[in-house]
Amino acid sequence: MKFRSKIRALIAVSLITLGLLIYIQYELVSQNYKQTLAQYNREIKAVAVPIITQGKTLQFEILPNLTADIRSFSGKQVSDDVLIGYLARKNDSLTRVISALVNLNFQKTDQLKNGKYLFRFEGFSVQINGVVHNMLATQNKLYRDYERNNAAKDLLKLASFKGSFDLTIDGAKNKDKQIKVSFSGMQYVDVVAMGQVVLHRTTRTFLLATALLLSVGLLFYLTFSAIIRQKKISDIQTDFVNNVTHELKTPLSSASIIVKSLSLPEIREDANLFDELLGSLARQHEKIRQTVDEVLETEMSNYRQIQVELLNITDFLRAYIQDVRLEAHQLVADIETSTVELRGNRKVLEKALDNLISNAAKYSLSGTDISIDTFVLNRFYLIKITDKGIGIAYKHQRLVFDKFYRVPEQNLHTVKGLGLGLYVSRQEISQMGGDLILEHSTNEGSTFTIKLALYEN
Repeated sequence: MKFRSKIRALIAVSLITLGLLIYIQYELVSQNYKQTLAQYNREIKAVAVPIITQGKTLQFEILPNLTADIRSFSGKQVSDDVLIGYLARKNDSLTRVISALVNLNFQKTDQLKNGKYLFRFEGFSVQINGVVHNMLATQNKLYRDYERNNAAKDLLKLASFKGSFDLTIDGAKNKDKQIKVSFSGMQYVDVVAMGQVVLHRTTRTFLLATALLLSVGLLFYLTFSAIIRQKKISDIQTDFVNNVTHELKTPLSSASIIVKSLSLPEIREDANLFDELLGSLARQHEKIRQTVDEVLETEMSNYRQIQVELLNITDFLRAYIQDVRLEAHQLVADIETSTVELRGNRKVLEKALDNLISNAAKYSLSGTDISIDTFVLNRFYLIKITDKGIGIAYKHQRLVFDKFYRVPEQNLHTVKGLGLGLYVSRQEISQMGGDLILEHSTNEGSTFTIKLALYEN
């Protein structure tokens, strides 16, 4: 299985694991919230129930008051409708008084000072001579008004209430009325801040669960980042070894053939051929030396202190351009005409320019121009090297200054190099107080810029 497939499989497993962990944490937090809510409800009930079950409670006030009111009609001529209407109004007034008294007692307790007492009749009927009259529509007004304005709120049940009585009204002008009154219902309390209190109590659990999820997510991220980074380092190291092997193998093979050839009698007898082979051997030796020096110089650039001197950059660049020789490209230069001085190192600048121009030539088609433009901007001297080559893909642009990094060519080695030139140049220019950046790169070419601080007395 390829590395990319393994990473995808590992990511999938990790996401599933993280998803399960999120679900488990959600269930734990949810259960904790429910348990905390239940505990809070028990605490509210423990305070509220004694208040509504002592003193003037519904069942102990409704029964005697209604009984007395009904008995007051004895000896009077009254219709059933008038009697029922009177009872409804009387009961409504009575329950409002009781609600006000209970709410007043609620205000005296810390737990219920923001609470509201409510009740709901589940049954309320008056039976007169066997005819039942349902009075629920009128007796639930308090509950309905609250429910209509607070439809989203959950009410906490406290206790039920019920009662019934039978009596007879008689009189000279009335037929005897056999009356039975029955009622039942439920009492509630609404604590306005209930949700806030429960959330406050569960905050620590929620924060711990969130911290755990974030920690696991961060751990997964760091793990995958480390794996991918290590894989990139491994790939770079492998490419570097392959490149060094390629760079050394060719001149070593050529040198081996030349050495064998030099031992042949016919070669020794031909002075011109012998000298030609010696020159070729020297060139192969120079290639090997340059490769080894380039690798060693990479490590030295991290520790070597760059010596700077006062440098007339205008004269330096004019002299440098005079010495540049390109086989298949034309160098076009536009150098700042005024004299500009800065503190720098000639060898470092020469090597950096050599690297940039060499890369421009390697990755550009034959016959295209390579340009050098210079100008002063905000106390800095800028040297821009622009080519009309194949450019650098966006995903590789931020990596081209990394040690040993080369834009992948699938090990074709069509362009020689170890991926060290830009890295070393940037390191050394940075030690001079400057910078080397890739300004832009498209499929129509690239522009690298050397940025150097101007000399100020």
